[in-house]
Amino acid sequence: HNPTVGYCQSMNFLAAVLLLQMKDEEAAFWTLAVLVDTILPHYYHRSLSGLSVDQAVLEEYAEEQIPQVVKKFRSMSFDLSLFTTNW
Repeated sequence: HNPTVGYCQSMNFLAAVLLLQMKDEEAAFWTLAVLVDTILPHYYHRSLSGLSVDQAVLEEYAEEQIPQVVKKFRSMSFDLSLFTTNW
């Protein structure tokens, strides 16, 4: 459907919820297409740039709200995205 979109492990979560809720495979597919192409256009792009931007915003927010935790994570070379993403 859209060659700029690559498969992402998290795409299966969206597809599963849509299939369970909608019961119509074609409607679920087109809903997924709208989500991926329009609502979350850079999340499932091969570069995952949308996710990268959101991760950077989250990390900046965490630095403001819980600086001690972020400092500890960095001292352990722990990447915040390891537990903020599902894949």
